[in-house]
Amino acid sequence: MSPGLSRRGFLALGGAAFVRPSRENDDEVVPWWTDCPTSPGYRRLARATATEGLVVSIADAGAYSLSFIDDDFPTSKPIRLPSAAARRELQIVGARYEMSFVEAGARPSLIVMFQKPADVVVYADDSRHGGVIIVALELR
Repeated sequence: MSPGLSRRGFLALGGAAFVRPSRENDDEVVPWWTDCPTSPGYRRLARATATEGLVVSIADAGAYSLSFIDDDFPTSKPIRLPSAAARRELQIVGARYEMSFVEAGARPSLIVMFQKPADVVVYADDSRHGGVIIVALELR
């Protein structure tokens, strides 16, 4: 694991989702991540359909990667996450999930399993806040 990142710090990457009131109706809450597809502040990094979960790993060099977990193959080909964004905050929103930490060798990993398969889109938050946002919509 990177010497600058503790196990506690790595687990803390999984942040909570926040909502803001809708402009039309203050009583209605709208998930803030609904702006991701249309906002220039969010850049789409990856997409997966009907995935069971995902794995976020960090290498000794401090590079982050994300892999999707599905039935066909335990994990997809890793997708490189922008280090600057991944170090700031990683948020998983829109679906219920369980998170665990596995420290196996040089690649400690954060494993996220969704309670139901989900369609997932991963965004880099290029805004002032920064971070990586994982939007997961459960399949019915």
